[in-house]
Amino acid sequence: MTTIETHLKGLAVSLGQQLHAAADKAKGSLPKARERLAEIFHHRHVINSAMEGASPDSAIHDVARQVEKDVAEAMAELSSLELAQDAAEAAVERAQSYMPATHRGSYACPQCWILENITTDLDALLMASAVQQYECPTCSYAFMVDSEYHPQAALPQAQTPSI
Repeated sequence: MTTIETHLKGLAVSLGQQLHAAADKAKGSLPKARERLAEIFHHRHVINSAMEGASPDSAIHDVARQVEKDVAEAMAELSSLELAQDAAEAAVERAQSYMPATHRGSYACPQCWILENITTDLDALLMASAVQQYECPTCSYAFMVDSEYHPQAALPQAQTPSI
């Protein structure tokens, strides 16, 4: 594996670790969201029972409408958390399967592959003595590597999805 391939694989591993932590965070939020939804469903049942025989203009109907809004919000939150967890877990798998070299003989952007599931060739921008600069034309991820494998800071930093 070349110096650049080693550097790219290291970036992929680092991003994968960040995403694994994000997936764990989403997973930890799911039980609380499910508990909240169960509570709201219970309130819905109690209110529906109380509405039997109530006049159409009673305050219980206003409460029932608010509970229906709460149900919709809680279900949307739960769905969003589940989607975020699934996306983070899929990105972690892509981080583990990342291969720096593409079939076209260039290098693949680790950020595009891991976060977006697309393969984008990195552009080689600058080669001054032993330093090589690369940039992704899709996400603008950039970094420099010298021949002794002293990677410079990425410009901009790899983005971790917020969950």
